[in-house]
Amino acid sequence: MNKFEVKSRLLIVLLFLALSVSGPAHAETPNKLVIDCNHSDLDNTTTNNTITVIFYSGGVEIGRDSGKPSCDAVSDTTYKIVAGTSADEIIVKTNGSDGFFMDELFFYNADNYEDSTSANQTNFIGAIENLVTPVKGYKKSWGQENGGGYCLSTDPTDADRTWAGKVDYCRKKYVWNTSMQPSLH
Repeated sequence: MNKFEVKSRLLIVLLFLALSVSGPAHAETPNKLVIDCNHSDLDNTTTNNTITVIFYSGGVEIGRDSGKPSCDAVSDTTYKIVAGTSADEIIVKTNGSDGFFMDELFFYNADNYEDSTSANQTNFIGAIENLVTPVKGYKKSWGQENGGGYCLSTDPTDADRTWAGKVDYCRKKYVWNTSMQPSLH
């Protein structure tokens, strides 16, 4: 055998081992919502309140993540879960009256998940999996960079202050269908 044949056979064996060790593709489905709360025309867009993101599939909650967001000019806030399926609805809610401005939101699932800190990218088997299952872009997005946004607050007057003209109202909860615009529940 020449070097090319040896390398080809070795690659086939490595691919087989990687797939057999990792189990079926996407048995556990990552779901991730990335929130951009930076707007070039606005200050004080983040919040001290806890933001909770609840992921649903077929009307059943499949997981939730929560925490205080930390956004700045270069980083966004990420909420993620791993479940047996992809979310078809996402609820984003706040627990207080300190307004949170959301400029853009990006939803990722197993078909297009992107996470540079995942185990799949920090070991050899993960590197092989990434060759077999290429990373794609986000599944759905809402908002526009430095456009009008969404105000999350229990205080509806937050929309009338410094964010006037960028948001029409503040809500304590938004519900997004991963294929449609947000509904106001």
